[in-house]
Amino acid sequence: MVHHTSNSSSADHPSTIQAVMESECGKSFSQLSPFKNHKRIHTGEKPYSCPECEKIYSDPSALNRHKRVHSEEKQYICSECGKRYSDSSALKRHMRIHTREKPYTCSECECGKRYANTSALKTHKRIHTVEKPCTCSEYGKSFSQLSILKIHERIHTGEKPIPVQNVAKDIQASSQKHSQLYRKPKIMSSNN
Repeated sequence: MVHHTSNSSSADHPSTIQAVMESECGKSFSQLSPFKNHKRIHTGEKPYSCPECEKIYSDPSALNRHKRVHSEEKQYICSECGKRYSDSSALKRHMRIHTREKPYTCSECECGKRYANTSALKTHKRIHTVEKPCTCSEYGKSFSQLSILKIHERIHTGEKPIPVQNVAKDIQASSQKHSQLYRKPKIMSSNN
């Protein structure tokens, strides 16, 4: 939808027409290019593709950011471990490994669990919503995480990359290590 408003502000410019475009979500734009880019969110159109790997994007600036992955242009360097990144947001996400910052909090059912990135939070929230978007093409069984689906699919292929008894040991060891890393210290009172 396009609305036109008329302004007659001076004798030099008797009337100018300003276009205001509104998308289906109610967001307004005064310029055509950002409006077209935003509209692709609703249509799912992704006309910009990477010539290197054929990943597709809805707007050209996202494609240009992605292209840096293929170049040697990695100017953002982690001060802790020296790992290099092509954009500052990737470095910022990486730094959370070192700082253990977890800015994303689950707001479901007063759960309060915290995560370093939005994708981990989104995966966690499926526990509350019972959402299972990963479906087995063979049996139609659904899973909340892609990694669990991949483990399930090994039933069909017969692949057994890790002996089952080792998996149980690895999970238990990983869980214990996780608990030790993130366990809250006990506060001792003077009565103990």
